Amino acid sequence: MKRVSVLGSGAWGTTLAQVLIDAGHDVLIWGRNSDVVEEINTKKTNHSFLGSAILPDSIRATTNVDEAFAFGEAIVLAIPAQSLRENLRNWKSKFPLDKPVISTLKGIESSTCHRMTEILSEELSLENDHVGLITGPNLAGELILRQPAGAVGASTNPALAALIVELFTTSYFRV
Repeated sequence: MKRVSVLGSGAWGTTLAQVLIDAGHDVLIWGRNSDVVEEINTKKTNHSFLGSAILPDSIRATTNVDEAFAFGEAIVLAIPAQSLRENLRNWKSKFPLDKPVISTLKGIESSTCHRMTEILSEELSLENDHVGLITGPNLAGELILRQPAGAVGASTNPALAALIVELFTTSYFRV
């Protein structure tokens, strides 16, 4: 079992937290919205983003990004892509550069046409061997219901690519 911090309490972050828990890991979600975090912690739901889906009992969330940074052995980014650069700038002085960072953000930054991994490198000076990504034709609304799906995990670091497979693979989600 690994400890994983998921940065993002929206539909995708919460869904990936469930996948990580189902894969046998201990997960802490960070979110900026205290109402969403409170709902995840007390009701084990996230109605705003996932309707009536019931989350695992072991799911936990916090609004304290320092707690999330300290908790995880790996950091999973699941925030909106267009806010990545701004968030990284705000977190720069405390972001744990010694932990693997796994981007789940799709798309490119509209103002620069840069990929999310390029933004990570630009803002945090992260070496490529500390950065990985997971991507696929996945929808949070289907995956939260544990419908069968697949994704691709990638990194220039073979050990990190293997870690991504280990972290996210479940009986219904193949990486």
